[in-house]
Amino acid sequence: GAVYTGIMVYLAETARDGRRGLAASWAAANSEIGSLLAVGGGYLMSRLLTPADLDAWGWRVLFLAGAALAALMVPLRRLMDETTTFEEVRDNPADPGRSPLLTVLRSHPRAVVVAFLVSAAGSAAYFLNITNVPTYLETTADMPGTTSLWLGTVAAVVAIIVTPLFGLASDVVGRRPVFVVLAVVILVTTLPAYLLLAGGSGSAALVGGAFLAVPAAGWSAVAASAVPEQFTAVGRFSGMAVGYNIATVLFGGLSPFVATWLITVTGSVYAPAWYAVAVIIVTGVPALVLFRDRAHRPLAEINRDDLLGAPPVRSQ
Repeated sequence: GAVYTGIMVYLAETARDGRRGLAASWAAANSEIGSLLAVGGGYLMSRLLTPADLDAWGWRVLFLAGAALAALMVPLRRLMDETTTFEEVRDNPADPGRSPLLTVLRSHPRAVVVAFLVSAAGSAAYFLNITNVPTYLETTADMPGTTSLWLGTVAAVVAIIVTPLFGLASDVVGRRPVFVVLAVVILVTTLPAYLLLAGGSGSAALVGGAFLAVPAAGWSAVAASAVPEQFTAVGRFSGMAVGYNIATVLFGGLSPFVATWLITVTGSVYAPAWYAVAVIIVTGVPALVLFRDRAHRPLAEINRDDLLGAPPVRSQ
């Protein structure tokens, strides 16, 4: 949600050097746990309640449960210490009279653009290829709601398992190589995966859902550390919040609606696949061109203003 960028920054700034990818990937994994609770909860409610009860009042149960969890997070957050990086910036502001947002927009425009592009590619892949799959199966493949929710639950579990593995891999070989592999996988496997989803078979849909979930989860995992590394300490959170959240709204939250509209306009049930491929080309490729791989640099170096404008670091 809205605090996701803050979680990425917090985990990246508290991680030890050499393991930022693994540590920050837990932000993505926890987001996927939220998706698992939502889809799994929907499956459970559909099994326990009649359709009439589910429509009348059952759908409210999960909303109330989510509200309770959100309320629980408030005291937990107040008990957490701030990061050392944040405290240093707060106690020694470079320009006390200037807003961090204005500072980052003036000093880190490239980083803000990278945050937007990386988030756009990842959000479209995640919302289309994980979040929207149960709805797609039910409305397009005529699959029963309980079955589609069950398959969505399995896909969410797969995403959670692979997420920290991709984060760790990016610590070892660098962020860029993992991003490139994931982009290629999304380009190559998205259409075949949707062919499996639209076939109507539960086993085929399970395989197709896994093909979609793994690279989408991997992109989110690597982005969780790669994007904070594009910014120096001053304005890191503000710059990420602007680029990341705008992209999430445009390419994440709106993607299922765009996919449904494309199916209606084109008459093709594979339109969402072409849309996902188009987004990864339009946003993912430029992101990889502008992106600076800083996986193997200490956070103390990244935080320094004199790192701005440094050439990209090529992974060994």
